[in-house]
Amino acid sequence: MKKSAENESLFVNRLWQYQSERFPVFVHGLSIAPLAFASLAVSRALRGEPTFVPLLPLLGSIVCVVLAFFILRVCDEFKDNADDTLYRPDRPVPRGLISLRELFWCAVISCMIQAALTFAINPAALPYLGLVWLYTYLMRREFFIPDQIKKHPIAYMVSHMVIMPLITLYATSMDWAAHTRTPVPQLGAFLLLSFFGGMIIEVGRKIRIPADEQNGVQTYSSLFGPRRAALLWLGILFTSAVFASMVANNHAPGSAMVILLTLCLCTASPALIYILNPHSTKGTIIELFSGLWILLMYTLIGFLASGLFRQLPGLSL
Repeated sequence: MKKSAENESLFVNRLWQYQSERFPVFVHGLSIAPLAFASLAVSRALRGEPTFVPLLPLLGSIVCVVLAFFILRVCDEFKDNADDTLYRPDRPVPRGLISLRELFWCAVISCMIQAALTFAINPAALPYLGLVWLYTYLMRREFFIPDQIKKHPIAYMVSHMVIMPLITLYATSMDWAAHTRTPVPQLGAFLLLSFFGGMIIEVGRKIRIPADEQNGVQTYSSLFGPRRAALLWLGILFTSAVFASMVANNHAPGSAMVILLTLCLCTASPALIYILNPHSTKGTIIELFSGLWILLMYTLIGFLASGLFRQLPGLSL
């Protein structure tokens, strides 16, 4: 009865329910917007324009990047459909709330919106959008070696996290592609930061206490054990902090390093507690702190690159 009722409801209502369960737009937008902001700000600063990012290109970039992650979610629905049907029948697609065909067309429309906005903001960035699409397709097909790649969790994660610097490259190209054919070499540290930032989210959301592990759901805490998974996450966190410091140092050396170090240590605290006693807290708190690190770190870098602190009396870094 429930499945029938959901199928008969208006598509827009079903899509809204789907996003609330699998891709909450406002929650994801809150963490993705700082990435788009920092991408444009860093690109402008490296071109010698450390001024605040114009509003319209910023809003357009945020929409395009959010849609890029939504398309990745749709691809995951296709890749994971067999496992979801078997182990997680309560998810939207297996229970019939929305079909894979409907999600496919949502992804197509998302691509069209991305292309239109990119053309309006900076047509020279379109090839980099195409690069994101191409790699997304390869991920959807598991690089045409699904059985082999799934046997190696770390290789699987690394290969899929390559999409992060590609999305970041695309986001920065919204700015620099109109002025130069290739990005400046200093952008490399920012791209590597996005790679490890993506790994923080990926590993952080798959660390759970033993009591919360589910049959058929692969987590890093079940693969490596709770403590080793938390140590892996900490290693990725501190690596991302190193690259964040490198990027920040280009725009505001000195006090910015202290802020990033303090932020990093605060972010690490739940993982340290989890290592001491995996049963003492919920693994989801590591996922929460992963998101907070991404939100605050990119926001700080965006403001530093924009020169905002230099424009405010008493806040010069």
